[in-house]
Amino acid sequence: MGNKGKNADNARRRACERIVTKTSKGTGSVFIDTGIGRFFAYLGMMIVARFLGPTDLGLISLASAIATIASTVVLLGMPEGVVGTFLFTGGKMMKE
Repeated sequence: MGNKGKNADNARRRACERIVTKTSKGTGSVFIDTGIGRFFAYLGMMIVARFLGPTDLGLISLASAIATIASTVVLLGMPEGVVGTFLFTGGKMMKE
């Protein structure tokens, strides 16, 4: 393998290392953000439970569960489809 082949291998290796580094940082920040969000949601639910009775808290929990199920059904496959279309088109905007 010549000098060009080694340079190309080194360039690919550096590019892969940059991708892994960016992915690791992004994953870490999403993990931390999710944890903080869940903590505040739990704290908020404790505060609501303190001021409302069991019946009202049950109604709020039921409404929250219905909203979560409805949003899951509405978004069924949409994020994956958008990413797949973006990757399939090479990141170019599709024209009708």
